[in-house]
Amino acid sequence: MSAHINPRSVDNYLPGICSQLKEFYPTVHSVCHSLLIAQTLKGAKRHYGVPVNCKLPLTLADLKLVHDNLPRPFSFDDKLFLAQLVDGFHALLRLGELVWPDNKILWWHKKLTLRTSIVIKADYHSYVLRTHKTDLQFEGSTIVVCQSSCDPDPHWAFRQYLQTHDQLFPFHSTLWLCSDGSVPTHS
Repeated sequence: MSAHINPRSVDNYLPGICSQLKEFYPTVHSVCHSLLIAQTLKGAKRHYGVPVNCKLPLTLADLKLVHDNLPRPFSFDDKLFLAQLVDGFHALLRLGELVWPDNKILWWHKKLTLRTSIVIKADYHSYVLRTHKTDLQFEGSTIVVCQSSCDPDPHWAFRQYLQTHDQLFPFHSTLWLCSDGSVPTHS
């Protein structure tokens, strides 16, 4: 009867169904959370479950392919993209730690990385993520990205971006900026 529904989705639909039935069956919430329902859902997930379809992770070869196929000379936005791509790859950053969401309601200025937090040395650069979803102490996290022998070198890409950033936006406090001065978004 419900073969077209992925068993993993039932957990999402069940609370909504229970809310609709509460008017007619006042104890429906306790029944939905009962051991029988929990074990039935667990068995359905095992028996009818479909494996999660994950995307392949990026590789160094993918980074080189992107670097080699960007038009020369690099535009400011190309430098931004390359710097964020290789920094995100080498520092294991989430996309949400580098850009803003498309929905303006979710924009929060505390999540912006500041230009003043950057430290550049001969073989590494670092900056502070002021806040993110895994920051339980609200202290921020220092991201350190070391120079690498791989192509493109994240330290080189970051310095290329930062040099152009400082020429175009010498007084702007935000690190990651598009050529029009806006903060990059997911799209």
